[in-house]
Amino acid sequence: MAVRGELGKPPFTVFYLSGGELMAAAGVNDHHTVARARRVMEARGEVTRAQLEDPNFDLRRGLA
Repeated sequence: MAVRGELGKPPFTVFYLSGGELMAAAGVNDHHTVARARRVMEARGEVTRAQLEDPNFDLRRGLA
């Protein structure tokens, strides 16, 4: 599991990884991050836990 932001203080997103692969994302007041995570999952893109937790990392880079 990885968290972008601080739990309980919106906006934040929680990511679930399995074997290094992004499997799920759920956010509170963070629809842009969740939408980008969905595209990464659909494309089977690669992102690390550190990247998911970094609010300055653009998840679209995981699509390359």
